[in-house]
Amino acid sequence: MALTANESIFSIQVASLKDCRVVQFSGEEDMSGLFNFTVEVVSADKNIDGDELVGKPGLMVIQDPDSPRFIHGEIASFSHMYWGQKLTHYQLVLVPKFWFLQHRIGTRIFQNLSVPEIIKKVLDEANITEEHYQLKLTGNYQSRVYTLQYNESEYDFLCRLMEEEGIHYHFEHSEDKHVMIMGDAKPVFQKIPLEELEYHPRSGLMAETDVSFTFWSQEKTVPGKVVTRDYNFEKPKMTLEVEQAGEKLSELQQFYFPGNYTEQAEGQRYAKIKTEAHEAQRYSVGGVSNSCRLIPGYLFALTSYEREEFNKEYLVKKVSHTGYQTQSLDSASGDQGSSYSNEYFAIVADTPFRPKGEQPLVIPIDGTQTAFVTGPSGEEIYTDEHGRIKVQFHWDREGQQDEKTSCWIRVNQDWAGGEWGAFKLPRIGHEVIIDYIDGDPNRPLVMGSVYNGESMPPYDLPEHKTRSTTKTNSSLGGEGFNEIRFEDKKGQEQVFIHAEKDMDIRVKNDRRDHVEVDRHLIVEKDRFEYIKADSHHQVNVSQFNKVAQKVSETIGQSRQLKVGNNYLEEAGSEVHFKSGQKTVLDAAMELTVKAGGSFIKFDPSGVTLSGPTVSLNSGGSPGKGTNASPDAPTTAVEADKDISGQKFTPTPPPAPAENQGIQFASMAQQIALADAMTNAKALVQNCKLKA
Repeated sequence: MALTANESIFSIQVASLKDCRVVQFSGEEDMSGLFNFTVEVVSADKNIDGDELVGKPGLMVIQDPDSPRFIHGEIASFSHMYWGQKLTHYQLVLVPKFWFLQHRIGTRIFQNLSVPEIIKKVLDEANITEEHYQLKLTGNYQSRVYTLQYNESEYDFLCRLMEEEGIHYHFEHSEDKHVMIMGDAKPVFQKIPLEELEYHPRSGLMAETDVSFTFWSQEKTVPGKVVTRDYNFEKPKMTLEVEQAGEKLSELQQFYFPGNYTEQAEGQRYAKIKTEAHEAQRYSVGGVSNSCRLIPGYLFALTSYEREEFNKEYLVKKVSHTGYQTQSLDSASGDQGSSYSNEYFAIVADTPFRPKGEQPLVIPIDGTQTAFVTGPSGEEIYTDEHGRIKVQFHWDREGQQDEKTSCWIRVNQDWAGGEWGAFKLPRIGHEVIIDYIDGDPNRPLVMGSVYNGESMPPYDLPEHKTRSTTKTNSSLGGEGFNEIRFEDKKGQEQVFIHAEKDMDIRVKNDRRDHVEVDRHLIVEKDRFEYIKADSHHQVNVSQFNKVAQKVSETIGQSRQLKVGNNYLEEAGSEVHFKSGQKTVLDAAMELTVKAGGSFIKFDPSGVTLSGPTVSLNSGGSPGKGTNASPDAPTTAVEADKDISGQKFTPTPPPAPAENQGIQFASMAQQIALADAMTNAKALVQNCKLKA
């Protein structure tokens, strides 16, 4: 831009700030960075109140013969510097609206939203409307199941997400606003309102057009390959490793784990973004110019440089501005006139630009937290096919204690095999301990449960401090429980088992019980046993059986009973013996058959018949007994059963990673190569062959 001596070209416009003149300013603008302009002004008014200005919009204008350059922003600070003889010096700082998000710190959950949707939500809630930002994105951004902003500013949170996704931003200024432009590809970049920027070294004369006084280029060493790996618990045998190589130095490899993805294609995209971020830093150019049109996020074409290969189109990355306007002062120092220059940094326009990746992928959580298990209204247990639960954290100010409070969270178990292991599921209302895989707040894990003032332990403490138990609660509604309890109090040791309804035990081979004192069994209703082979029952002392009603026995073959001393049976009504062939009663000393007042007695002395009348072959008929008709037993119901889990098959190990060494060229090789290229010589190296 052409400057005229003593011509004021810098001005400031703030609604409630009158008659202020710009003395000097400095400013920084950066791709994917906040602009910041510090402006020193003077005013005859000694009583300007900064409280009325901070947070208000301001506009600095750099006049140019073609069109003014606007720098629009919000006043972040206003300082009273010092009083002069006639004028008071003040300083104000202009920043974008996005700057204020550094002061909005919070912790909150975003569910099932893509990064662009999260950006829009945060900006809209901060009252940065769509009038002040544009999302000019070409990529396909998948919804993220769970994204956590944890104890960080909204500015850092959004910058972190944008860097991860390769989204850059810059600002466009107009007379009444500034707009934050977010993009992911070259079409979002506009050309500066100049046909070209001429290279013109300083000659002592004032340049009459926009020129670049100096120009330099730099190529630096950057990583040449990015390798990332992650793990998806739903596909545990899949090796989620991807790699992306840059243009050079693939042996300078960066390996990241975790890569924060669950699918191969997603990981490849992130690796490509990281590689492009490195490549954008590999080659850069810069210089000093007088063109206020150089703005980050804009394209310019360099011309007239001595080396033609540098005369091409570039993308401005960063600009540092400096301007002086001493004629605003009513003193002799005002004779110097106005001056403006900047230092700029740029990359070749065809190089994909990605933010540098200075933000961490996540803000790690140090240590554990607790939270309450949540779920739908009316439910007591809420889970999915993986045994995961949802929780509401104590810091969550938006959750409604329902099934939408968090992502599904896996639960730590004592054992976890293929359809075998241990399994306990925390229920709605339980307080659980949350840890984070690799400290990543987006990957919570339930590690256990704790009691609290409302959910107390099953037994009063410290009274029952020797008890250990696993006690459940019937669902829905409670009022029932299953329990396995251990009492370790000396002299009162006990194992207590309580089944609220059924108890099923299945033993595939032998079961042995050994009770050293007494065993008591009470069955309130029926007892069923089904023994498919033999039953052996041995009692060393006495056996006492009492049946209140009847005993029914059916014996398929023989029954043998041997009594060492007396065998006594008494029937209140009838005893009937019946055999299909013969019945033998054998008594060594005496056998008596008695009915009423008559009897027959057999003993060693003979046979005695006694009765009022003894009839031999005198007619009559024998008495009839009731035929035996025992009830059939009810077959016992089998115990519940399950199937074995999956057989473990280990995942085949991957091929070892190749650790490629750095290829350092010797000085002799470099000299030979340079000589060959300069003088068009053949490049020949000595080699030794073994016989």
